[in-house]
Amino acid sequence: MVYSKSAFAKALEVQLDLGYEPKRIGSWAHTIYLQHCGKIDRELEEILIGLFVLEEGPEFECPESTLRELVQSLQPILEGGSFNKHQIRLWKSMIEFIESYLNHETQDFYKVVGELEGALDASEIKDNDLINQWYDFWIPLEIRRAVQGNYVDRTKAEEELLAMKEFLLKGLS
Repeated sequence: MVYSKSAFAKALEVQLDLGYEPKRIGSWAHTIYLQHCGKIDRELEEILIGLFVLEEGPEFECPESTLRELVQSLQPILEGGSFNKHQIRLWKSMIEFIESYLNHETQDFYKVVGELEGALDASEIKDNDLINQWYDFWIPLEIRRAVQGNYVDRTKAEEELLAMKEFLLKGLS
C-alpha cells in the first residue's frame, strides 16, 4: 500500500505538536522513509530526504512555521485537510464572482466564468480528485459561455452557478 502525502502530513503534525525538536523530527522522517521505501511517490520522497538534514545540527534547521506550512500544503482539501491562506482567499473569490452575478451586480457571465477558472489555476491545488470535481461544475458553465456568450438563459446560468457555489462552500467547511 502506498504511503500517502495526507498520512505523512497528519503524522508530521503530530510530531510538531509533541514539540519542535528538529533533530527528533529529522530522525523520525528518516525512519518514515526507511519504513515506506518503495511505497511513496517521488514528491514525498524528496520531502522526506529534505527533512533528514534536520538531524545534522542547528545549521540545517528551518522555522517550525515552515514545517506547519508543509503540513497544510500536503493535506487534501476534501479529506479533512485544509486550504492554505492563499487557496482560501481564491476559493472565497470564486464564491464572490458567483454572488456578483446572482445579485445582478454584474451581467458579464463571460467574465465570471473566466474568472472562476483563473482563480482555480492561481490556487495551485494539487488534489486531482478535487480539481476533477471542480471541473464537473465548471464545464457546463464554460459550454454555456462558449455557445451563448453574455446572452445566456439567465435562469439556467443561475442554476449552474448555484450548484457550483454549493460545491465551493462545501470545500471551505
